[in-house]
Amino acid sequence: MSLQILLNEVLNKFDVSLNPDVVSPIIYKFDENFIYLKDDSITHLQSLLEKIYIDNKEIKSRFSREEIYKYVKSQAALKRSKNKFFEASDVTLFFREYLNIEPRRCEVVAPISGIRLDHGKEIEISVFKIKKRSPSEVDNSEYHISVTIDEIYDNKIAIELARNKFLDFIRIVSFISGRNDDSVYIRTGFPLLVSMTHQQMYIESSSYTVNTLEENIEKVNSSYLGNIFLENKIANKIPLDNPFFCENEDFKGIWDIYSEKNSKKRSIKKRILNAAISIGESALSRNEKNSILYTSMAFEILFSLDENALFQKSIGDKLADTLAFIIANNKESRLSVIRDVKKFYGLRSALVHGGDANINKDYIYFNTLLSMAISELLNNTKYTGVRNIEDLYEMVREAQNSY
Repeated sequence: MSLQILLNEVLNKFDVSLNPDVVSPIIYKFDENFIYLKDDSITHLQSLLEKIYIDNKEIKSRFSREEIYKYVKSQAALKRSKNKFFEASDVTLFFREYLNIEPRRCEVVAPISGIRLDHGKEIEISVFKIKKRSPSEVDNSEYHISVTIDEIYDNKIAIELARNKFLDFIRIVSFISGRNDDSVYIRTGFPLLVSMTHQQMYIESSSYTVNTLEENIEKVNSSYLGNIFLENKIANKIPLDNPFFCENEDFKGIWDIYSEKNSKKRSIKKRILNAAISIGESALSRNEKNSILYTSMAFEILFSLDENALFQKSIGDKLADTLAFIIANNKESRLSVIRDVKKFYGLRSALVHGGDANINKDYIYFNTLLSMAISELLNNTKYTGVRNIEDLYEMVREAQNSY
């Protein structure tokens, strides 16, 4: 469907009235005309706007849906107010105003809580800058995090890209921490986590009552009939300028990879980075099913041969062999790792395919094994020449044939 047809379809979803009291909701007003959306048009209008947005690849790559939706609706309403339709000449120039916008380089700044700096007021980690708020800044956050975004045409796109990078930052910090005990709490934006001291912050309060249900109540110790559990959750802030986080000898390479332009990252580096981010999300999640699935994703991102297919069928054997090759030093430990991975993949398969699964925290063990593998791939000179997953699989095959 051509752009002209789509625009006129959008136009037909609006109607005109001279009386504002009989139309609702009023969306636009031009001169004496009140333009409103027909009652039965909302769903179809959204599909038309989305079609216009995704059909223009250049516009889609530069501008947010919100911006383009708003522009298309305003232009259609203007035409409707004049009782005109979009002509071919209108379509040729329709996005000219947007396509003439020059790209900018932007810094996006957001408040961040759950962290602290012990040795200064500012630190740079990879592409991120974290600094203490200056007295002239109006919000009440203690720290800000910022990142530079290139080739920006729309501020909303800059914010979206920055938000994703800030999430990556939190996940990488979680990964490096090695904590799988729900003790890492970092948040960008508002509301802030409440600071109690330089080292600690308040997270939340919870209240639960556990009642014992028993047919023969006389058999139950009275102390177990009902218990109220109240908890104020307090957590330690992450000291970002501690060398463990910013200069960790095992995982500093993760920050270095994140700093590289995408075009310069070797295939194996991209896998290492994305696997670390997935492990970080697995550790951060407060939902065990999600944690298991993110751990599974980390396995397959790091070791699957087909990069385009996550959750591949019958992949457990290959992943188990590759992980065992990297982290195990003898036959017994290799066989143990292989058995454990296959067992984990039984749990993963039950979740993915909708079967019954005995959910537990075994994913924590595999997060640890995968972290060990990532450290080996980053730091062991044995893997210096590995540029892609095919190189790694070839090393595994050669090792297996030499047993």
